[in-house]
Amino acid sequence: MKNGSLKKSPFSPPPLLRFALYVLFLGALGYTWILYREGRSRCPLNETPAPAVSRPVPVTLYVHINGAVLNPGLYSLSEGARVGELIEKAGGPAPDADLSDINLAEFLSDGQKLIVPRRGMLRRLGIGRAPPATYLRPEIIVEREED
Repeated sequence: MKNGSLKKSPFSPPPLLRFALYVLFLGALGYTWILYREGRSRCPLNETPAPAVSRPVPVTLYVHINGAVLNPGLYSLSEGARVGELIEKAGGPAPDADLSDINLAEFLSDGQKLIVPRRGMLRRLGIGRAPPATYLRPEIIVEREED
């Protein structure tokens, strides 16, 4: 052996395999560092226990009612309340209230505003009811008058 020269070992891997192992090692090291940095350790000992199941907190709805009710205003009801309950809580419908176009079984939602119409109000506005029936005659359209 000459000074400064190394004898090649018969068990040394080829240079391409050494390079592939080196890249694989660096990739594994980088992946471990990213997991550690993000705090996502895959070790089951480091997992936090699941939070205890608690009872659902009842939700309070605030609903504004206006129009043909005896006591219009802002009311608080529990979640799952319906339009009919709100009208009753507001003192009931006024004598001139028109409840025919209101779904009393509809669920309420927080922040909702309900306007109970008075009789004839929707007809004056042209909403809420189907238009009067029309009959076709040759070159003439005649509207049926409501009684």
